[in-house]
Order: sequence, then structure tokens, then C-alpha cells
Amino acid sequence: FLTRPPGAPDGPVPMVLMPHGGPIGVHDTGLFDDTVQLLAKAGYGVLQVNFRGSSGRGGAFLDAGRGEWGGAMQRDLEDAVAWANAEGHGTAGRWCAVGASYGAYASMLALANDPAMFACGVGEVGLYDLTTWEESADVGRFRRAREAVGQSLGDVDRAAISPIRRVDDIQDPVLLHAGALDQRTPPTQTTAFAEALRGQGVAVDLKVYDGERHGLYALENRRDRATRLLTFLR
Repeated sequence: FLTRPPGAPDGPVPMVLMPHGGPIGVHDTGLFDDTVQLLAKAGYGVLQVNFRGSSGRGGAFLDAGRGEWGGAMQRDLEDAVAWANAEGHGTAGRWCAVGASYGAYASMLALANDPAMFACGVGEVGLYDLTTWEESADVGRFRRAREAVGQSLGDVDRAAISPIRRVDDIQDPVLLHAGALDQRTPPTQTTAFAEALRGQGVAVDLKVYDGERHGLYALENRRDRATRLLTFLR
């Protein structure tokens, strides 16, 4: 789904790649999305991609995403960015990757894989170190959840596909948000990632929201997040 800023003339605009969370069995739709509209009204184009593993396109498409964290699912995002540039919507160096949960994971890998394409990245309630995530998150406490995560990740080297192990490849400034009470992606995932990035000289803007869990729900926090996001992008 490509959303262009209202009234923008034909040609490239500053673009946001916004991978969805999940990742397996979740998909973006053409329905109203407050973040997409916030960004479009502020002058940014937004690209949402139902990469392999997304639901709504049959079992074979969904199954094609299993075991492809950091692999084919990530390449689908990269292919979509290349398509948008070829169609004249964006240009290299004027993209920002913005995502929450798995979308934050994919956004940080995008910065590591192609720093010349992106100018910045935003991760919200993200998971960045797969070697510790399954042990510390609530998914580790329930058998069915553990099985679902195992099927999604497959038999891969968790360290090799963790953004925290790729911080030396990330050059662009990063904005990070986390919920202090988040049990799905504990805030230690975000704070440890921020510390690793800063150790490599990356500019990091970090905020952990008190009282929030896996997402921001209090109105004052949602307003603060929107303001911080737009300020960062500008």
C-alpha cells in the first residue's frame, strides 16, 4: 500500500517504509491507519508491504515466511523500496524505516542492510536480540506460544539475524520507544540495543514510557509519541 502526501506534485517525496508487526499471520489493509495518515499529512509518503508470511493471501504465502526472519521477508521489503524508487515515488537517502514490534526489528535490519538508502530509523516496542528475547518475554512461558515462535523463526542462528549484532553496520540516527511494563518485547530489548548503538557512535533518541505495555495507549503518550516522531523525521 502506497500513501502519498495529499496535494504533493508528481515525483519523489521523502518516504517512510512501515513494516507491520507479527510477522506471521498478520497483514496490512487499506483501512484507516492513524500513523500513516499522520505521516502523509506531514508531507511523507508511506509504503506498507505485505511481505511473505503475511496473512490474507493463502496458506502457501503465509508458510513461505516461516524461517525467513532477516531473510526472504526482509528482501521483500527491500524489493518494495526498489520498486517505489523505480516508479518515481522515492529516492535513495530519503527513506526512513518506521515499525513496531517485529516491524521495529525489520526496520533496524533495513538500516543495517542498506545504510545508503535510509536516512533514519524508528523502532517502537521492538525486539532486537533474539538470543535473549524468547527467554525474557511472555511467549516463553506458554507452550503454544513457544511453538508458534519456533515455527515462525525456524531453525536459524538467532544471533546472526539479531539487529543488536549488526550495530556496526548502522550509521543513521535512530528513535526508539518502549513500554516500561511490556512483557512481549521487554524494555531491556530496547535499552540494550540503544546502548550498543551508542557504543558505535550512532545518534539515539530513546524514551521508555511508564505504565505502558506492548504499545502506547494513554492519550498523552500517543500525543507525545506523535510529536517526537514528526520532530525526528524533520
